Amino acid sequence: MNSPTIPYVSIRPNYISLYSLPEYRKPRSTAQENNQINLAVNAHAGKVSRKANRRIRQAIDWLLHFSQDKTFYHNKFKRNYKFKVNFVTLTLCAPQAHTDQQIKKLLLQPFLDYGRKVWKIDNYVWRAEPQKNGNIHFHIVTDVFIPWVEIRNCWNRLQGKLGYISRFHVKHGHKVPNSTDVHSVRKVRNLSAYLAEYFAKDSPVRPIRGKQWGLSYKLSRLKSAVDVRFSDIDRELRGLIKICRNKVKRSDYHTCIFVKVAELANLGFAVLNDVFQEYLAHVFDEKPVLKSPAGKHEFKRHRGVIIENKVQPVMQLTLDFQYTLHHG
Repeated sequence: MNSPTIPYVSIRPNYISLYSLPEYRKPRSTAQENNQINLAVNAHAGKVSRKANRRIRQAIDWLLHFSQDKTFYHNKFKRNYKFKVNFVTLTLCAPQAHTDQQIKKLLLQPFLDYGRKVWKIDNYVWRAEPQKNGNIHFHIVTDVFIPWVEIRNCWNRLQGKLGYISRFHVKHGHKVPNSTDVHSVRKVRNLSAYLAEYFAKDSPVRPIRGKQWGLSYKLSRLKSAVDVRFSDIDRELRGLIKICRNKVKRSDYHTCIFVKVAELANLGFAVLNDVFQEYLAHVFDEKPVLKSPAGKHEFKRHRGVIIENKVQPVMQLTLDFQYTLHHG
């Protein structure tokens, strides 16, 4: 006899997923637990696993969701430019003389710490890979504009502490190596797919020892907004599928609607937007910004459970917290 299932909706920045799960699920196996540990350590013999690849893509989607269009003035060309994210590359200016782990601990981590303190970077994803010469280098994407001169000065100052600037000076006669680069991604149409592919590629040169990639604390906390499909939610999902017919992909076990969550409120799907906003409010312990009419769809959280209240409710439904925050 099949166990009863519960219908869920999972909302992420770029798509909505519909699926069902058994009411009573088996605990994770040892293999599944080990996979989760490997994902946290993200050391896979120098390669990014498929699960880590999905995690990187998910983090980039969240970063782009929080990114706002910005404008900066370019002194050289005397004009304003618009941008959404900063795509930075950090390289060593001399042959690598430290292990990959030491470079990450003594160069990358202090650079990120400085960025959080001085440039107020809350959202970022980084990836380590080898250059053709074998040196480790790093790609970082963030949603904060940072002048390239400040990036170079910070990175070179840190390199100087490990002796790389001195070795560069001996060979080149000056102490200002161009060891950083800021890539332009203004003209990339599908920025999410472009960045995800760039960050997930494997290098044939050599494996990177230790962590291959990392996220900011804020992005590491975000997965997806999950809720049980109540009547209000189901009604809006049917309407969304109707108007986004060409953006729906179905399989045996789930249905995906490829629509940006930022469009939900504008399209009039207030209940779905509420679910997403309430999730963000829970993750960051902030007051949710609810778009639906007052009292129509209100959430309250008490002692680890979510309770949905409606005006003059026929019943009150209390859900176990492990379901509502399940990673869909």
